[in-house]
Amino acid sequence: MIKVLLADDNQLTLNQVSEMIATSGVNAVVVGQAMDGETAAKLLFTLRPNVLITDIDMPVMNGVELSAFVAERKLPVKVIALSNYDSYEFVRPVMKHGAMDYLLKHEMTPGLLRAKLLEAGAILRVEESTTAREEVYSLLARQEFLRKLLLGIVGEEEQWQIMLQQAEFQPGRRELALIRIINYRILYHNKEEADLQRLSQSVLGVCNSICSTLGNGIACEAAAGEYVVVFHFPGSTSKGVTRQKATEYLATLSGNLERLLGLHLHCHLEGFDNGIETIRIHYMRARLALNSEYGLEENNRIAVLDEKRMLDALTRADRAAIREMVFDTLSQGCDVQEVVVHLLRISERLLASHNLPHSSVQMELVQDHFRRGIQPEAAGDILSDYLCEVGDMVRKFMLEYSRHVREAIVYIHEHYHEDMSQDVTARAIGITTVHLSRLFRAETGSTFIDYLTSYRLDIAKEILKEGTLSVKEVSHRVGFQNSGYFIKVFRKHVGVTPFQYRKEQWAEG
Repeated sequence: MIKVLLADDNQLTLNQVSEMIATSGVNAVVVGQAMDGETAAKLLFTLRPNVLITDIDMPVMNGVELSAFVAERKLPVKVIALSNYDSYEFVRPVMKHGAMDYLLKHEMTPGLLRAKLLEAGAILRVEESTTAREEVYSLLARQEFLRKLLLGIVGEEEQWQIMLQQAEFQPGRRELALIRIINYRILYHNKEEADLQRLSQSVLGVCNSICSTLGNGIACEAAAGEYVVVFHFPGSTSKGVTRQKATEYLATLSGNLERLLGLHLHCHLEGFDNGIETIRIHYMRARLALNSEYGLEENNRIAVLDEKRMLDALTRADRAAIREMVFDTLSQGCDVQEVVVHLLRISERLLASHNLPHSSVQMELVQDHFRRGIQPEAAGDILSDYLCEVGDMVRKFMLEYSRHVREAIVYIHEHYHEDMSQDVTARAIGITTVHLSRLFRAETGSTFIDYLTSYRLDIAKEILKEGTLSVKEVSHRVGFQNSGYFIKVFRKHVGVTPFQYRKEQWAEG
């Protein structure tokens, strides 16, 4: 809808133009009329029209002065001038101040006015689209600049100087709000990358909307499931006042994130007065304070070697052994979230190795327990119950195999990291290699070597994600004696080299 303001000291002209607009068929409406330029200038702010149609010759403030008023204040209004004189010299001053065009009163027709309104509408749509796009790009650029500061990434000097001119990065008191989704890794470890991106966009969308409403704050994603919002208080505002305001702002943000997206959050505020270039220091302090407040640990990962015993217990459906290992691991002071994710992945891989269907509903029921945070003892009970169910499922499925095939699979799970073969396995379980080969293919639909290779590569991918071992060490850890052959096999089955796979995993999280 085009909103039009008319300004002319002749009431007959005002009536005629209003009638033409009403019958033009253009999506436009006259929102106000003025018989002098001064009144029109006031109506520009109260009625906020898109188009001003003004006579040049008016009392108090004429059309030239009115168009200059619009230009000086950069008002988003398209000006169309009306004139009684067929002389460009008479309308030149109005055009100089940015008027879109002019119409001669004695030549103006409904069709001509309609064409000018349509032209004005088209220009307005282009400008609105451009402005919205510039605002989005500008916001994205500022968010990316903030993210790089938090991560300690130094950009180009030219960009640095441009960004320091932005309001959010000017000198003044700041309050850094650290917002972390509780047990993010547990809740989203099995989600697709597209799902994680949509979640991040939703969180930032809510943050941007609230910050815009508050008139303060810029948000960015600092890490997977972790967001930072920086509130800026220029001037000499006291620390007590800024903390109170930031606390109110953060409560509004977290409340909306919980209400709109169903998230549960841990939050912490960290205030500082020094320049924006020091924000990484304060971000790290906020992380340490938040971890301490909620009893969280970082980078305290459980050993990959624990996997062998757990797989054996799951395969045998040994409920007592499963429960004992879960609580032993949790009692070692490990990060509860890391333990849960690690064991959930072990269970998922075990189910996949037997081509067993994985129930997303069952997994979501487990994840729901961790949405608000949970103590290690309760986590142990929940995790043990789930893993015991997985063990029962695997055990039941294993009963469908013949004794020799079951023993071969268990042997693979226990000895995959050794220099093993089908011959060695056949001897270990007391049958010939030919007999094992025939039974294994008939009952699993896979050859022994393919099953062993697939299992070793699944283990290798998990170790590569940890990032603590070299590719050569990983290859030996999963039973490949030659690292070059390991790389070749890995690339054939996964599509990338082990080094590329780890790099991609790190880039994603």
